[in-house]
Parts: sequence; structure tokens; C-alpha cells
Amino acid sequence: MLDAVKAGDIMNNEPFYVRKETTVPQTIKIMASEKINELPVVSPDMHVIGVIHILEITKAYLDQQENNGTGQNK
Repeated sequence: MLDAVKAGDIMNNEPFYVRKETTVPQTIKIMASEKINELPVVSPDMHVIGVIHILEITKAYLDQQENNGTGQNK
């Protein structure tokens, strides 16, 4: 069964990723086109330095709306 299967056997060899400088709209576009909810954030030397999830983007958007006085729930 799966006990003998290793991560390397089933991993994606060409994962999508973003950099710290990638804009939020660019990140959302990748997530939407690839139907994924989360992306690794990589450094210039391709080391994973974090992860961004669609829920974090949503929260940042809602916080921004609230701070700008346009939020529905004040």
C-alpha cells in the first residue's frame, strides 16, 4: 500500500512558486489558473522562505477594506 511509497515517488517535479516581490494579483492569477490554494515563496537562490495561502490573501484584502472605511462589518 502507501507504506512503501515515498514523497519523491509522487511529488510534483515542477512546482509553481512565487518570490517575495511577486504582487498579490500575480499570485492570485497563478493560484486561479492552476487551481491551487497555496504557493511556496522562494528566495533568489530558490530556498523556500515561506508559504502564502489564499486565505491569507483574503484576510489581507478584508483588513485593507476595513482600514479604508469600505468594509461592510465595522
